[in-house]
Amino acid sequence: MQFDWGQEWDKEKEYLPILFEPPIEAWPETVAGYERNSLADKYPLTLFQEHTKWRSHSAFGYNQWIRELDPEPCVYLHPVDAEQRGIVTGDAVRVFNDHGSVILRGRINPGVRKGSINIPKGWQTGQFIEGHYQRLTHRKHNPVCENSVFYDILIDVEKVEE
Repeated sequence: MQFDWGQEWDKEKEYLPILFEPPIEAWPETVAGYERNSLADKYPLTLFQEHTKWRSHSAFGYNQWIRELDPEPCVYLHPVDAEQRGIVTGDAVRVFNDHGSVILRGRINPGVRKGSINIPKGWQTGQFIEGHYQRLTHRKHNPVCENSVFYDILIDVEKVEE
C-alpha cells in the first residue's frame, strides 16, 4: 500500500543501507558537512517527547490516582536554558514556533540536555493551560510509512503571566 502525502520520495533510499540524512527541521549545528538549519537562529531549542511511566500513550491520562502523581502536562528544561529565559519550576511557559504554541508548566531538570526540552507524551488538549504540544510539529511525513517525527522540531520557550 502506498500513501500519497504530496511529497516526492526516492524509492532507492528505502533499501538498506542508506547514507545518513539530517533531520527535516531540528538541525541546529553544522555537523559532518551538513549545513545547520537557519531556523535555529529564531528557535534555538530542540523538542523531544518521551513516553513516561505514568501512561501508555493517552491511556490512564484521566486516572485519578495517576493524576495525583503526575498532575498536569509540563515541559522539562535544562537549568541554563531556563535561567536564560527567567523560568523557574512551576512557572507557566509558552512553547512556540512558526507551527503553533502550547502553554503549560515549566520544570527545571538538569537531566535534560542543554539546548533541548522535553514534553512527555500522552496529554489531551483539555489538560494543557492552552493549546496542545502537537501544534508544534511540522506536517512532513515519512513517505514510506505514514508517521511523523516528534523530536524533529525547533522551538523556543518564554515565561507567561497567568
